Amino acid sequence: MSQFTTASNDMVTPGDFTGLRGGFVSGTTLPYAGSGFGVGGGSNRVWELNGEIVVPVLNNSPLGKHLELNGAVRYTSYRTSGTAVTWKAGVSYEPFDDLRIRAVASRDIRAPTINELFAGKSIGVLGYNDTHTGVSSTTQLIAQGNPDLVPEVAQTYTAGLVYHPHWLPGFSMSVDWFKISIHNAIATVGGNNAIAAATCEQSNGASPLCALFIRPLPFSDRSAANFPTQLISENLNVGTAITSGADFEFDYQLQRDQLVPGQLGFRLLGTYQPIDKQSPYPGAPVLNYSGTAANPGIPKWRLALSTDYTIGDVTFDLTTRWRSRMAPNANRQLVFIGSAIPSQFNLDLNVNYKIPNTKFQTFLTINNLLDAKPAPYGNLSNTASPGGSQAGAPGEDVILRYFTVGVRYNF
Repeated sequence: MSQFTTASNDMVTPGDFTGLRGGFVSGTTLPYAGSGFGVGGGSNRVWELNGEIVVPVLNNSPLGKHLELNGAVRYTSYRTSGTAVTWKAGVSYEPFDDLRIRAVASRDIRAPTINELFAGKSIGVLGYNDTHTGVSSTTQLIAQGNPDLVPEVAQTYTAGLVYHPHWLPGFSMSVDWFKISIHNAIATVGGNNAIAAATCEQSNGASPLCALFIRPLPFSDRSAANFPTQLISENLNVGTAITSGADFEFDYQLQRDQLVPGQLGFRLLGTYQPIDKQSPYPGAPVLNYSGTAANPGIPKWRLALSTDYTIGDVTFDLTTRWRSRMAPNANRQLVFIGSAIPSQFNLDLNVNYKIPNTKFQTFLTINNLLDAKPAPYGNLSNTASPGGSQAGAPGEDVILRYFTVGVRYNF
């Protein structure tokens, strides 16, 4: 894996102004107007070894219909960050024909991307109030990749059941609980962040966040001469994230001609996610993003009900999508004028017609059948327009109703 960013001129490196008037001025003045991006690039190499095992314990026993244990392990070696071992252990138990109980525990990773590791430097100038020296002035902010990143590590736990009642043919249901915890998540941290600066000060220079402040003198020097010449913004393995909730599915396929001519079926998918706590680095507040519209915008409840009906060569599929109401932001200390963002309801329709005695199918799809409009969302990042809003929170349908007509051919 490799990725490179090149340019005819390195926007971070000063140009050669020899023999020209003016030229590059030292200090915080940049060689080009505005922010610039420097040359960057890198590559990574990975190899893996993995194995999996399934052990049957019971089969048609008085203690249960079926019981098996399963496990897997993977050894991964990255050229940049060394080795990582991941694993999973699970159990599947059927006490009788209609019911299956399952549970899995696992250790999972996400390796840093090439861009997170080797992104070229970008440079800009900003005003900065330095609490260490008490000086307010301008300095350079440099955003860059971090080749010292290691994979994120998550502990994942799931448990649930699948139920197929023999007394109700065509019906099935499943419910699964999940919990995922990440304690070295990759997060972008910058020296221009007030909490990062406070954390460095409280540690008396011992925190790894202090590396984000490039000073000409030792940390113990609090004179004006030790104002930072540069602030660094880069990805670090310092974030935490914990999420938990439950997924569920109910499926009911009526027997043909049981209630109406043709085939009628219902499928309900849902997620209840009351916890999505995140903190980008030590010392930063832990915010619960569940039920909020701020990025990434996760409703506590998400439901989708599909109703499909087939009669002859025609199939109708109506999907109902709904999410619960959301608060404007995860920071509960912020006060907003107005109510929370209301719940959202959408309908999608798909009609499919199989042309008899051919391999052709025609279809019509109408997304957002009722042309439901998302509620305005006040994005706090748009500080240049106080009171302004955007058309819908992240993830909302802002295209509104649209049609798709087409033909399929099965070879």
